[in-house]
Order: sequence, then C-alpha cells, then structure tokens
Amino acid sequence: MKIAMIGQKGIPSRAGGVEIHVEELAAGLVEAGAQVDVYCRRYYCKNRVKMHRGIRLYYIPTISTKHLDAIIYTFFATVIALFRGYDIFHYHACGPSSLCWIPRLFGKKVVCTTHGLDWKRAKWGAIGQDYLKFGEKIIGKYANEIIVLNEPMQSYFQETYGRDTNVIPNGVGEPALLDADLIKAKWGLEKNSYILFLGRLVPEKGIHYLIEAYKQAGLTKKLVIAGGSSHSDDYVERLAAMSIDDDNIIMTGFVSGQTLEELYSNAFLYVLPSDVEGLPISLLEAMSYRRCCLVSDIKENAGTGQGRVFEFLHGDVKSLCEQLQAIDQMEPEAVERKGVEAAEYVLTTYRWSSVVDKTLQVYDLVYRDMLKEEAEYYLTLNKERLKLDCFPDICTILGVNVWVTDMEKTVRFVEENIHRLSGQYVCVGNGHTTVTAFEEADYRRVQNSAVAVLPDGEPLSIVSRRRGFRDAKRVTGPDFMEQMFLKGQAGDGLKHYFYGGSKETLDALKKVLNEKYPQLQIAGMYSPPYRPLSDEEDREIIEMINAAGPDILWVGLGAPKQERWMYEHQGRVKGLMFGVGAGFDYHAGKLKRAPKWMQRMSLEWLVRLLQDPRRLWKRYLVTNVKFMWYVHKENRKMK
Repeated sequence: MKIAMIGQKGIPSRAGGVEIHVEELAAGLVEAGAQVDVYCRRYYCKNRVKMHRGIRLYYIPTISTKHLDAIIYTFFATVIALFRGYDIFHYHACGPSSLCWIPRLFGKKVVCTTHGLDWKRAKWGAIGQDYLKFGEKIIGKYANEIIVLNEPMQSYFQETYGRDTNVIPNGVGEPALLDADLIKAKWGLEKNSYILFLGRLVPEKGIHYLIEAYKQAGLTKKLVIAGGSSHSDDYVERLAAMSIDDDNIIMTGFVSGQTLEELYSNAFLYVLPSDVEGLPISLLEAMSYRRCCLVSDIKENAGTGQGRVFEFLHGDVKSLCEQLQAIDQMEPEAVERKGVEAAEYVLTTYRWSSVVDKTLQVYDLVYRDMLKEEAEYYLTLNKERLKLDCFPDICTILGVNVWVTDMEKTVRFVEENIHRLSGQYVCVGNGHTTVTAFEEADYRRVQNSAVAVLPDGEPLSIVSRRRGFRDAKRVTGPDFMEQMFLKGQAGDGLKHYFYGGSKETLDALKKVLNEKYPQLQIAGMYSPPYRPLSDEEDREIIEMINAAGPDILWVGLGAPKQERWMYEHQGRVKGLMFGVGAGFDYHAGKLKRAPKWMQRMSLEWLVRLLQDPRRLWKRYLVTNVKFMWYVHKENRKMK
C-alpha cells in the first residue's frame, strides 16, 4: 500500500503534536510493510534528507506566512502527489484537509485526521476561523474515512456533519529517565526543583494563565516555559513581558533531544493550562515520564487523564493558583505515586503500535471500497466493450471479478462467442493469482480486463457459494482444455495454437494430442525463449501466430507472466487466448492430477506442491494463508 501524508510542517520535528504524530505513525506503517511518503514544507526543514526511518520525504515550497503557508503548500503537494500513484491520500489538520476534494475528483481515496477543532484556536481571526470551519465541511463531505483523536471530537462530527468517524488517539513510547545534566548546566535546574510547561507558545495553550497563577502562588520552585513560536511572535513577546520581573520564570525557547528528555524526567509538576486541545501529545509524554500533571478541565484534557491527573477550572487563574499551592504542599511520596499511576495508565492505553494497527484498519476499509468500485468499473467497461448477448453472474473476490459458472456453461459460452472474442483473453484464477491481484494494482487491472476470470481453484468457488451463488462450480484449466479437445475431436473445426512451455513439453503434448484426439486441428506450437523478447522478436511471433489462423490460443507461461502477456497482446493476435499455466504439463503427461476426492476437498495444491516443492512452497503455503486471511477480513466487512 502506497500512502501520501500531507498537512504536517515536516519531520523529523518536535515543534508540534501533528509532526510527532505523523512521524511515529509513518514509521510504524513502514515497519508494517507500507510505502509512506511525507510531504514537508521546505522552509520549515533546515536539514533536508531524502529518507528518514524508512519514510521518503519530499520538500514543497510555500510562503512562510500565517494565512497562506498551509494552503499553498497543500495545493502543490496534492498536485505533485497525484502523479505518483498513491493508494491513499492522508491529510492531517483541518486547513490542509480543505483541499482533500482535489484527489477525490481524480478517483483517489482520502483519509483525513482532525487533530483538534482548529477554528477555536485564539491565534486565528474571523477569516481564518471561517476557513477552518470550511475545511471541516470539506472533510465531512469528501473524506472516505475520518480519524479523530477522542470521543468529544467524534460526537462533534456526528452532530455537526452527520459523519461517522474513527477514534484513534495519539500514542507514546516508554521513555528512559535521565539525570539533570544539561538543564543544570544551562539553567541551574535540579530534580523536582521546577514546574514545567512544554509545547507550542500559542494563546490557546493558556500559558498566560500559568504565569499569572504562578506569580500569585508564591512558590519557591521555578517555572520553566519550554517551546517556540508558531506564527505567534506577538504572544511570545507578551509572555516574555509577563515574566521579565521574575527570575524564577525561565523561558528556554524550543527544545529537543536530550534537553527535552531531561526537562520531562526531572520536573516536579507538568502543567497544561490550555483552552483548546485535540489529544495533547505533550501531556501523554509527561505522564509517560511519571510526572504528576495538572491540566485544565476541558473535555480533551480530562478525557486523556482519566482521573490520573489533577484538574483546575480552565481559564480560571484563581483555581490554577490554588491547585499549584495544594500540590506544592503534598508529601513528595504522594506526588510521585500520582506520576507512577499516570505512567502505568498511559503506557498501557496509548501505544504507537496500537495507533498504527487501528490506522491500517481504516486504510483497509478505504482500500476495499476502492477495490469494489474498481471491480464494478471494469465489469461495466467489459460489458460495454464486448457487447455480448448475455453475461454471467460475477462474484468479486478481493477486487477480482470471478465468474459464477460451471464447465457446461463455460464451454457453451466459448462456442457461441469465440469468433467475436478473437483477440481477447480469459484468465484461469486461483488463490495465488487472486492474492497477487489484491496486492498489485497493475495485475488486478490485467485480471479484470479479461473477458472472464474462471474459478480454477476450488476456494474461489467455495467463496462464491458462501456469498450466495449456490451454482458456482470449479472450472479448472486442464479440464476445460480437455472439453475443448473433445469438441475438436467431434469436428467443431476450431484451430488450436499452443504458446509456452519447453520444446520438450510441446513435443510430448503434440504426441499425446495426436494419439487421443486425432481429429483435433493443431494450428501450431511455439516455445518462446526464457528471457524478455525484443520488439522485433515479438512482432515476428505475432505474425507467426496470426499466419496460422488459430481460433483458440492456449498460453502456458505460468502466472502472472501469462496474464500479463495476454493483456499486452490483446487485440494484436488472432484467436481467443486462455492462460492455462501448467495445463500443457498435465496433458503432456509430465504432471499428475490429484485424485478426484482431493480435488473436491480443495487439496489439489498439495499434490502440486509435492511434485515441485522448491518452486511452489511459497506460492501455496504463504499465499494460501494470505488468501484465507484476506477473504476473512473481506467477509467481515460485508456483514
């Protein structure tokens, strides 16, 4: 799965919760096997690298201004990403998500994560707030799936836009506690000697309440304000002016690395006095460091702390001051116990591995919807393109349109339509080809562009029957070949051409066919070299096949090579092509079919595996497990 992440300023970064979230999520997705590309704002990233923790980074130019930065960057990132073949566009935050309608216009799938109700943030004026509300409306209308960080935001989207959302909170890792080395050298800070705020210095964080309350509380412990501006220089200057007359208030500026870890590790108390939050990563991190925490009582903070943190009335300086004084007077052991309790809760509840797993589940919902729409598109296209009098029922399995048929119906269909289908092709599907198509979009296109995908493997027929198609039967490649040979023996006049296999196999096959079906018209046989053909060689082969005038062209190159060959030669060769894999070897007597009872029990693969274990063990043992797992998940979604 290939994913584009758009909306964050850039990674790696500790400047904001969105950036931390995107980095940890993207790294986890890469570990899970996805390809993740993160689009960064060029001006924001000073040390630009192409790869970080397995994530590919692209740097997009923009204008570093409060109102135009995000929208210009998002527009260019989206346009560039449209040409890179992503399965999912994942937007972060309301502003960037306002352009999520663009990939939807091009049939792309979109997931939007809302990290908070951004329009409530004090840094935005009336125009900015209106645009962010517009971004929310766009998310509600165009996103295939929406992710929110907590239940209050889930209720908000349901009540305001009538949209169901997926609650996936932020995560946190278990940190190592560090001694106060760097922070002691820089600011004279020792363990439990200071109260800490750490985050972006923006009005909605309520840092001005904290400074005012601290000055009123008369505490001996220092107050450390750690963080930098986010298009909020005026507010930072205001905080500096409030602190200038108190030497115990330390404004460190932006911190990261060991300095940040030491600040968390040694704080007596962490305070988050915010008016607006999504799900604050800084609070999760402080709790993970076993710090006693004091937060404003907004729903987002209280919901995160779940009783493991102290609270005060948000926006109320007096309430905050009283709580600071009360906690300062507590026994040190009680303060420590509160921190340990917080850490135990947060480290079991908020894990990045869980965030990744839940996000993959959301992607899976979107991906399967995409497969369904894609399959319906190809089915409609084939019906219009082929203009057949009748079309069989279709059971879409893992995005592949598999025919609901039996041997009699299939043979009759071919007899009635073979001449009008000259130049087209038929795939013979099984668990291996279906899983490959599910995982590879180009091969899925090849399968669904065929006249038919016949259920060669019994599992495909079983799935079809369990989904309500009771008449679905298996139509194996070798059995279908035999039926067409019998028709040839009876004098149907159809010419057969055999392309693929080794010369030895073709010689043996010709001998068997001449003995068993002497009336069968063999137009020709050709064993291509086991290497890519030049354009000139390919033209010569096409001319040779067409000169023979076949009605049926049997292709035995093995999957997925034979299906790709038929797709590339669609309309260029005469005859209806059938990709039959090992069908040549079976009829030549080089491979033995499984007994009928094993075929009925879907165990023919086991006989094949025993005959050629070195080549087939991965296909059957790994792919069969994948097939069962993928179908299980698809069935659950269909309920």
